[in-house]
Amino acid sequence: MECPKLELNEVPGAGSALGIVEVQKSAHLQLVEQMRAIPKTETHLHLGGSWPMEYIETIADASQMLRLKDYLARFNDGMEYEACFGAFDVINEIVNSDDRVEEGVVALCRKLREEGVTHAEFRTGLKDLGSGLSGYFEAVIRGINRGVAETGVNVGLVLSLRRNSADEVAVTTVDLALSDISGLV
Repeated sequence: MECPKLELNEVPGAGSALGIVEVQKSAHLQLVEQMRAIPKTETHLHLGGSWPMEYIETIADASQMLRLKDYLARFNDGMEYEACFGAFDVINEIVNSDDRVEEGVVALCRKLREEGVTHAEFRTGLKDLGSGLSGYFEAVIRGINRGVAETGVNVGLVLSLRRNSADEVAVTTVDLALSDISGLV
């Protein structure tokens, strides 16, 4: 995409300092519009930190939202790095079932589409939210399939492990990734 080119004589008063500033503002706004129109790619989205706030607000109770907004406000005020991770405890308390994970993945696909994203790679470690690690995995896959069908955003999935993951979690993660026939993992 080519940057907008404006001639000074196209803008009334362009010979003055004020006119030059107006030309610069106009060119800047045109460039911003062009940048927003460019298809975008997100290649490192951790699900636990990417749920759209609009989705979180629909499923959280008042106490959970208050605690989450408190974390966000303190983060914006310069909270210590390690303390930031406490927000994920609140988010995990809110997104606490396979159904909520599935719906959250669909909501994330919608939000990405709104923002002009055409390709995304989601990352997540497996969790047991009541139906085992495979239940969580299947909920993520269902959400991706629904989100892709609805929005057209191309989504891939990277399953992740922590350095301290239990052997059982590591083996199950690898087994599920190897057995996946969706082509997403």
